[in-house]
Amino acid sequence: MSKLTVLVIFVFSLLSSQKSDTPFQAANFSSFLENHPDVPEVQFNAGFEAFQNGELEQAQRQFNSTVESGNLALLFPSLYNLGNTLYSKADQTVNAQENPQSQPPSYAEAVQAYRKALSLNP
Repeated sequence: MSKLTVLVIFVFSLLSSQKSDTPFQAANFSSFLENHPDVPEVQFNAGFEAFQNGELEQAQRQFNSTVESGNLALLFPSLYNLGNTLYSKADQTVNAQENPQSQPPSYAEAVQAYRKALSLNP
């Protein structure tokens, strides 16, 4: 993993450890993402930030982009976080239904992402 990759992940993990409560943080991150949309580390951190803020559709898109980027250093954490995102989406489906038994959510995609992650790092 290059020093730049480590630095970007470290900086954004610090910034992402809390929700973007202030417009300053959100604006800076959005600006960085707009200027560097194809950088896998930025996509990963955008996915993590979206997940932390409950924006599960956005998180899923960003983690999928990171997986598809081919960045091997981010493949395991991206698949793991994709699994978390898909699991949370399935849980939201259950919680939103008046009768959860009527149409059970699909956890299969989450399980598939977790299995792929485990195959990389058993």
